[in-house]
Amino acid sequence: MIGEQGIPTILAVLATTPLQWLSLCTMLPRDLLERPAAGGAWSAIDCLGHLLDTERGVFPHRVRAILAGQAFPDFDPDSQGSHAGDEGPAAMATEFAERRRQSLALLGSLRAGDLE
Repeated sequence: MIGEQGIPTILAVLATTPLQWLSLCTMLPRDLLERPAAGGAWSAIDCLGHLLDTERGVFPHRVRAILAGQAFPDFDPDSQGSHAGDEGPAAMATEFAERRRQSLALLGSLRAGDLE
């Protein structure tokens, strides 16, 4: 199980992701971000869309369910994810960064005992 010192480590790791996406989405051309890595693989923008989907509707709900001692439903990114990208990569990365900041604050409210 995750000990009390594990939560700060998890927070530190999760906090690095938005900065990376903000950098990529402001520096790289959109067509490169939308290009799949290989046949059937998600593009970078698909991956960012998935992260944004989870920050919008999965991660915060799961943390709240853990705190309430409740089960939570599965999430299937292929059938439930929006993979929205109409607003553009930089806007997606900006929203992801804000939602991740909120999720980190929520996750920071957990204690080791909450995760048992």
